[in-house]
Amino acid sequence: MMSAEEAAKHLNSTARIVRYRERLGLLRPGRAPRLHRRFTQEDLAALRLADSIERSYGASPGELAFALRALTSPVLASKIETLAQITGRLVATSAVLNFEQQKALALLANSTRTAPQRGAARDTDR
Repeated sequence: MMSAEEAAKHLNSTARIVRYRERLGLLRPGRAPRLHRRFTQEDLAALRLADSIERSYGASPGELAFALRALTSPVLASKIETLAQITGRLVATSAVLNFEQQKALALLANSTRTAPQRGAARDTDR
């Protein structure tokens, strides 16, 4: 466990940036009320990954925090999906999901046809 200052040294960053990313929700809550936050190796890994995503995709920490909210809030995810459909940005994804859904339904229908009926004698029971 380490302080924000120690975590920042490991990340070649500042304690202020570490705390900012924590406030945005880029780390799991890990502090009791009125106590100093202690960062773990897992926190450092999360911060490194967040930094890598931000650099690779040109995203800000705030944008990444919003993306996490969208992934974990069904209501928000649904509204974003509706927006993506309206703007035509979800067409390919919907087609893939529809294909996967049809495939799953076909597998389910097939397994229902081949599954032993309830109450029917099994080969091992004979």
